[in-house]
Amino acid sequence: MTKIARKAGIPGALLAAAWPFAGIGGPGPVDRLLRDGFEPPFVYRLDDGAGNVNIGPPSSFDPDMLWGNYFAVAPGAEVVTAIEVAFGATFPSLANGPVTFWLLVDADADGDPRNAFAVASVQATPDVSGNAFYRVPIPPTRVQGAIFVGASARLLGGQDRPARVDTDAPADRSWFFYAPDIAEVIDDLASAPFGTRMDNPQFVPFPGGFMVRATGQPDN
Repeated sequence: MTKIARKAGIPGALLAAAWPFAGIGGPGPVDRLLRDGFEPPFVYRLDDGAGNVNIGPPSSFDPDMLWGNYFAVAPGAEVVTAIEVAFGATFPSLANGPVTFWLLVDADADGDPRNAFAVASVQATPDVSGNAFYRVPIPPTRVQGAIFVGASARLLGGQDRPARVDTDAPADRSWFFYAPDIAEVIDDLASAPFGTRMDNPQFVPFPGGFMVRATGQPDN
């Protein structure tokens, strides 16, 4: 475990579990320099870029849905600068409002975002679907411990399926929540009427990781 991880209080097992997936397909080791002398950005990610399932709420209700991924904060990527999300093609015209992109911090890094709290959010209207990522910059935000990166939107049950899933990605770091208003529970997701991980067979027929990413850079 690195000195940074020890200072942040990240358990060694959690760091070891999250690290192999944190930068798949990214620019390489965090300490590798580009030719101009600047470090490449670090990408927090679970997916390999090829999603194959889209999920959304059942037809029995029309919730505000939050979906996202949990990551241990990686050394050299302690400042988050952008969020990227791929969306399902069945997500229509966003008549109920834009998508909110969220960055939460879980200081105790216990692997569970239900006691995390929001440190940044941005609203935008995505114009992509499938495996294309919609990128939103956020104010550079210093984080420690672990983060939960996600998106929320008000949906029509049984119709909207905005959450793109890579079923080859690990499912135990992806979570989704339903509430009448996600903003009302964002700092206490344990109080949401429904929330579960993507490896729960009772509610998830196609386990996998959400195509939700974040970009990090060193805290200089």
